[in-house]
Amino acid sequence: MPEILQQLSNVFTAYWLWWGIGLAVIVVAIIAGFWWKAKTQTGLYLYNVAIDLYHKGRLQEALKILEKAFKKEPNYQPILYNMGVIYMELGDNEIAKNYFQLSILEIPDDTYALYNVGLIEYEAASYEEAISSWLACIQHSDEVDPDVYYGLGLAYEGMEQWQTALEVYERNYELNPDHIDSKIATARLAYELGDLYYAKRLLDELLKADEEDPESLLYGALVATALQDWDAGEQYSTKLLTLDDEHAHAFNILGVVYFYQKRYEDAEECFEAALELDEEWVSPMNNLAYVYEKQGRLTHAKMRFKQVQGSEALTPQLETDSYWMIQYLKDPEGAEALQAERLATEAEEEANALLQPLFDDTKISENGNELILGVIAPSATDELVEEQAFESVDTNSMIE
Repeated sequence: MPEILQQLSNVFTAYWLWWGIGLAVIVVAIIAGFWWKAKTQTGLYLYNVAIDLYHKGRLQEALKILEKAFKKEPNYQPILYNMGVIYMELGDNEIAKNYFQLSILEIPDDTYALYNVGLIEYEAASYEEAISSWLACIQHSDEVDPDVYYGLGLAYEGMEQWQTALEVYERNYELNPDHIDSKIATARLAYELGDLYYAKRLLDELLKADEEDPESLLYGALVATALQDWDAGEQYSTKLLTLDDEHAHAFNILGVVYFYQKRYEDAEECFEAALELDEEWVSPMNNLAYVYEKQGRLTHAKMRFKQVQGSEALTPQLETDSYWMIQYLKDPEGAEALQAERLATEAEEEANALLQPLFDDTKISENGNELILGVIAPSATDELVEEQAFESVDTNSMIE
């Protein structure tokens, strides 16, 4: 037995160093594990993990990690801002706005958060608030951000402050010549405010730089038609249709051109094509009725005018014009007396002219609006059509 104990003692003596090292390694590993766990649960570490997930497109995972980071570092501005970004991309603007506002509380000159708050407010049609956010963004920014100025223009349009919007777009383009959207918007508003030659100059420049820009072609066609430049109106709208053969507005404009060229069959085809693409669109519906009247198809014309009157998108002008046309179609021989009656009625309503603008209230769809283009209305004879002058858009009712 003593020999066995002596042998065990010798073994322990021989390996005690290795046992000590092993025990030390175990202790170090345990400590390192605790340290690593503590390190990986810090707000900054979690934030970096979330950003990596975000860049990989894993938004929901990134958001969950950021929520953990937020609990640990509720005042860390990058966490707040990026939570707003992800919620915004996921379509939850209200929560996104809350986080952006928290970000602004931490850093009042956080221009990115201010810009995004403005976007959210603009999308909610809170135009005054959007303007306030974007003006603050400009105030705190050392550089001119063209997107901020462009957003300001859109917000002023939302408030129906057309001239201010025009001036903002003009200023933005002066400061940022490469911001084509601002130049197009300037031309669009110039057209809608009735400054046709200014709009034409801008559009000529735009189309010279890019002859296939759809919005420039659209407004080029509108301006050309308003100026009775039928060749240019036909050229631009036809070009637009080569780029998009389902462009309802291009069909409608081309129909107007053909109408005034007395190419009634071609005009009919264009208005019908526009209606095939949008059967509820009141403008080509109204225009088609005038084509029928010119072709002598009075029953068809009357039915179309009644359809116009039943439209949910009926404008006051179209309601008036279609009413008088229906009265005329009931008794074409009494056109002269009817004309006098209409003049008397409009005088009572303090109307300044019998002849109406070529274009109804107008607005372009890119900015969430609707373009409506109508034919000059009230005559029942070719002579009256030819004598009618084209007037600028009524700025009081230009945009709904």
